[in-house]
Amino acid sequence: MDLTGTVLGDRYEIEELIGSGGMARVYKAHCNQLNRTVAIKVLRDELKDDTEFVGKFKTEALAAASLTHPNIVSVFDSGVDNGVYYFVMEYVDGYTLKQYIARKGALDWKEASDITLGICAAIEQAHKNNIVHRDIKPHNIMINSDGVVKVTDFGIARAVSSSTIVRGGNIIGSVHYFSPEQAKGEATTFKSDIYSIGVVFYEMLTGRVPFDAADPFSVAKMHVEKTPIEPKRMNNNIPSSINNVVMRALSKRPEERFNNVTEMIEAIKRAVSAAEAETEDMPEEIVTDDFDDTIQVPVVNSTPEKKVKNKNDKRDNSSALLGVLIGAIIIALIFGAYALSGRSKVGSKKIDDFVGKDFEQIAEQYEDEEKYIIEIEEETESDEYDEGVIIDQNPKAGSRYSEADLPIKILVTVSKGSGEIMEDYIGDDGTEVEYKLSKEGYKVEIKERDSDEYEEGQVIRTLPNAGSTIKKGERIVLYVSSGSDDKKEDKKSTDTNNSDSNNTSSESNENGNSENSHNNSDSSQSGGNSTASPSQSSETTQNPNESSSQGQSSTGQTENRGAYEGL
Repeated sequence: MDLTGTVLGDRYEIEELIGSGGMARVYKAHCNQLNRTVAIKVLRDELKDDTEFVGKFKTEALAAASLTHPNIVSVFDSGVDNGVYYFVMEYVDGYTLKQYIARKGALDWKEASDITLGICAAIEQAHKNNIVHRDIKPHNIMINSDGVVKVTDFGIARAVSSSTIVRGGNIIGSVHYFSPEQAKGEATTFKSDIYSIGVVFYEMLTGRVPFDAADPFSVAKMHVEKTPIEPKRMNNNIPSSINNVVMRALSKRPEERFNNVTEMIEAIKRAVSAAEAETEDMPEEIVTDDFDDTIQVPVVNSTPEKKVKNKNDKRDNSSALLGVLIGAIIIALIFGAYALSGRSKVGSKKIDDFVGKDFEQIAEQYEDEEKYIIEIEEETESDEYDEGVIIDQNPKAGSRYSEADLPIKILVTVSKGSGEIMEDYIGDDGTEVEYKLSKEGYKVEIKERDSDEYEEGQVIRTLPNAGSTIKKGERIVLYVSSGSDDKKEDKKSTDTNNSDSNNTSSESNENGNSENSHNNSDSSQSGGNSTASPSQSSETTQNPNESSSQGQSSTGQTENRGAYEGL
């Protein structure tokens, strides 16, 4: 259920959906009380009827809100509104670590170490408050516009039962990142988080997760049974000290991992220092022949030794040559048989290139085949690719595989297309902005809000905000000032005074008209006599102002009556 446009808790106005996961949806919202942007994570409908889960969800929501740390996304509030359970969190203007890795690939070991230290600092604070995260993954790690690492999703992760995330006999979680004990459904501890941090560290260094397969069960089984390829074997630039930290964190047995996150932080710092010292001390690589190295050699005699011929030399050389030929043939036969079997580790076939192709067409093409399983991992804006076109894939095109690897799961990033940049309309006339945007093909909605800062009718803010990417047909909300309460009272008072003034004027006109009508009646009666007397004529002559005044009043009466006839 999409909550866009609704209000939670009588204060949080949902603006748009910005993320979705297996357990919750994340919305961008506006807090009308504090006038700030927040993020709201809403529990999915299918989980809200589980009374035990909801009870723990509420309890741990309070615990999550108690966590305060620069590397933790702050939780401001939590509640339930008409059966909708939600968290109100700090809104992070940035991107997820998963998006960052997808864009850059394998990170430099120094950068990966710095990010891991930020993650560890956040988890260390959680562990001090007796909270196990249980769902550490790049998708739950944000990097804001200042480059600061922010870990989120503490409350939901801890709200599950005390053993692990299990529902209906199935493990719920991020299979690529959870620990062997989580995969087996055993109790999770602080050391389970350490394993997950190790997986994220591994992915940053190599650009891939330690274990991947066509289905979640196979991945979970690999966490329990397989040892990952060491990062250094895939990228020789990774220092051995950093490689060792990762591999210890990924130990199958919890007791073989770091005792706590604090110990892991110290180990990373020591590894970085050792790697930097090793890099500084390492001389520039100079390609030379072996014989230019400084070595001890025996003194060369000035008189060359005479070569003594041995009759067995020829036979020995023939035997050695035959042995070499036989060995080479055996190796060639073994290698050929191994390659033809289609089960070599590297594989003889290459993964197709899907970048630049329409996702719907590709998905339909391979829907009934057992070669690929193609899924969308992320959707993002792109100025280069049209909407619906694949812009990235993992594994990459050209990666080798064998028949035994089929079907191969391909995770793709799909373009949402390019859009226009939302202009800054704050302070502009709302009616004019509405007309302009409607004419350009956008769906415009007007919402009025009280404002002491902006005049009535001016735009207070917009959704999406200025600078956001927007597309034709997209819904745009204009929040327009309805004026301040004080100004509304002043206007109301002015309207009342004007109404009283009009009533007084109306009464005055009515009295004047009545008097004029009486005077005209008297004049009409006087006009009925044959001739005015000299005294009357003289009186009229002596008072011209009075006659003029009466004439004006009579004319005004006629004009007023004509003006109101059409009403």
